[in-house]
Amino acid sequence: MNKALPALASRRDRFWANLVDSLFVTIPLLGGIIMPIIAFSDSAKGGPDDFGVFLLLSPLLVLVVTLGIQIAMVVKTGQSLGKRWRGIRVIRMNGQPITLVRLALLRNLLPVWLSQVTGVFGLIDALFIFREDHRCLHDHLADTQVVNVESDKPLRPY
Repeated sequence: MNKALPALASRRDRFWANLVDSLFVTIPLLGGIIMPIIAFSDSAKGGPDDFGVFLLLSPLLVLVVTLGIQIAMVVKTGQSLGKRWRGIRVIRMNGQPITLVRLALLRNLLPVWLSQVTGVFGLIDALFIFREDHRCLHDHLADTQVVNVESDKPLRPY
């Protein structure tokens, strides 16, 4: 006997979760880009020292750390920081948890590549959310859906 799947996540919850997740990656990344600029503009030295090399590599380090945190959370719980805050999670269409390969390749890397190649995939992907099933195009590619978390305790205040 199949257990009924949780209710689909609302478009609003998905929007806010995506915004929080984007800010979680973007703000530290911007800081990692701005720090070297400030450090080198104040420096009267001719070339970068060891600290300068670290500052040059800091945006990459920040990106790896923030994305690593997000990926680990989604693989472990089906929830990124934003999804956890909104009380939603990503699961497979059959109700099973999402795997790292499906998450990385089909839900993230393939859509990014298609956006770069076509120039319009991102818009089409986002517009799919307005269908009855609330699934974006990347959800269809990865055979995933975003649902409400079944819990007695809300993860966000009302």
